[in-house]
Amino acid sequence: MPNIGMFDTTSLLDKGTLVMGVINVTPDSFSGDGIYRDVGAVADRAAEFIEQGAAILDVGGESTRPGFRPVAPEEELARVIPAVRALVRITSVPVSVDTRQPDVAERALAEGVKLINDVSGLADPRMTDLAAREGCGLVCMYNGGLPLDADTGPFLLQAVKDVVKRAQSFGVRPESIIVDPGLGFGKKWRENFAVMRHLQSLSVMRLPILVGPSRKRMISRALGDNQRVREGSLALAAICAANGATIIRAHDVRDTVKTVHMIDALRQPERFPQQTTLQAQ
Repeated sequence: MPNIGMFDTTSLLDKGTLVMGVINVTPDSFSGDGIYRDVGAVADRAAEFIEQGAAILDVGGESTRPGFRPVAPEEELARVIPAVRALVRITSVPVSVDTRQPDVAERALAEGVKLINDVSGLADPRMTDLAAREGCGLVCMYNGGLPLDADTGPFLLQAVKDVVKRAQSFGVRPESIIVDPGLGFGKKWRENFAVMRHLQSLSVMRLPILVGPSRKRMISRALGDNQRVREGSLALAAICAANGATIIRAHDVRDTVKTVHMIDALRQPERFPQQTTLQAQ
C-alpha cells in the first residue's frame, strides 16, 4: 500500500488559481466525456490534462447529473480503482477521487489517492472518519439550498462552516480541508447564481475554495443554447477566480488554465514575468 501521508491543503493557497481536471470513468457522464473502463484512455487524458496545466486530477465513477441513478459500490469500484491505480503510477500530480461511497474512497486511498471529493456533503459519517484516520485531503461541500435575499452571503458562509465543523468533530485537521459551496448540488438555478455572487464571503475561512462551474446546466439555462456551454464555463471560471476560488474543477482544462491565469495576472501582475507585447497588424 502506498504511503498516503498528510495532505496539506493550505499549501495550495499561495499558488494562484489551480485547475482540477475532470476524468469521468462512467458510461453516462452528463457532459459526454465519460471514458468508462478504458484505462488506456484514462492515462491518455491525464497526460493531456497535465500538459495543459492541470494541478489535480479528479476521477469519478458515478454521474451526479440531475436525476442520476446511483451506482452500486461494486460497480463504482470496478470503474474507479483501475483508473486511479494507473494514474498514481504515471504522475506525481495529486489524484482525487470523486465518490459518495466510503468503501470506494478507502480503496482509492490505498492506491495512492490524496484527496476525497464527496459531493454528498459528508452525508455518511464513515467518510469523515476515514479522512481523519488517513490524513488525506477532504472536500467539505455544502449540498443544499440558499435564501435569495439579503442573508444569502451570511447563510452560505455559515452553511459551509457547519460542514467544516462536522468534519473537524471527527478529527479532520484544518490543514486537510478544502471547502466547496456546492454549485449545482441541492440548489435551484437562481441559487447557483447567488453562490457565484457571494463566493467571496467564503474567503474569511482562510481555507482553499473549490468550485465546479464547468458545463453546469445553469449555463445553457441562462444562454438558451446548449452549444455555448464551453464559453459559459470559461466565463464562470473567470468569475470564480476573481472572487477568491483556489481550485476550478474543469472539463476544458487548457482554456480554463488560460482563463484563470489571466485573472491572476490582473489581480497580482507582480507574479507574472513581462512578456513581449504583440502588436495588432
